[in-house]
Amino acid sequence: MSIEVRPLKSPQEFRQAIEVQRSAWGMPDIEVIPTRILIAISRNSGIVLGAFDGDRLIGYSFGFLARDKYGLYLYSHHTGVAKEYEGQGVGFLLKMKQREYALKMGLSRIKWTFDPLQARNSYFNFTKLGAIARVFYQNYYGELFDELNYGLPTDRVIAEWFIKSKRVENRSSGKIVAPALEDSQVSLEVYRGRPRLVRVYAPKVLLKIPSDINNVKAKNPRLALSWRMSLRRALSFYLGKGYIACHYVRIDENYGAHVLLKKSLKNILGDEY
Repeated sequence: MSIEVRPLKSPQEFRQAIEVQRSAWGMPDIEVIPTRILIAISRNSGIVLGAFDGDRLIGYSFGFLARDKYGLYLYSHHTGVAKEYEGQGVGFLLKMKQREYALKMGLSRIKWTFDPLQARNSYFNFTKLGAIARVFYQNYYGELFDELNYGLPTDRVIAEWFIKSKRVENRSSGKIVAPALEDSQVSLEVYRGRPRLVRVYAPKVLLKIPSDINNVKAKNPRLALSWRMSLRRALSFYLGKGYIACHYVRIDENYGAHVLLKKSLKNILGDEY
């Protein structure tokens, strides 16, 4: 399979992005970003990229310029891949191309939100891309009705991608430098099949989550909500104490864990653990 990643051009290509949204997130029509908005973003300093298998758009990503107290950055609102192409590296290609364009614009940061209870996203954002998280929001979007989000509060962390850092440069070449976990302590753990939070103070803290919260939600919505609330309390506590979420590790087929470090941002961005 040969995938080409480039900016979307024609209105027909932008219209294909609607189908990618429906496939990637199971979005109802009311949640879909319409063609005219994507075109407006693309033609006004935004970046709207597509991954193509031949003439078919199989993934897309869009972001726009934003500003915080540190200056300009690219806010990346969507990166999605059609379901039948998931797990084939298309998302990584899109993010690397997005980084390339952001660097050409003179930017050093890209930010986006993601659900820390979605293990695949956590692994992709922290471990594969090298993003970090220092900020957590409860119910960021309010109620959403797509397949991934329906039925749970939309808690989110803010992914910060320092695209000029050694950490991200390593990830762009496929090098993953993981913190040693021998001296870590588990704070959010599993007890009799349910989440249990025990606040500990250690340089490295692990917060366990299910490897597939969507499966948990389908079988036991109350248990899924319990995981949401437990992770909410854990992230609110630790990020509020200055910890940085920077890695995700797979434990077994049922669980993984977020790795939070009490380290300086400079050390983490330098892959110095």
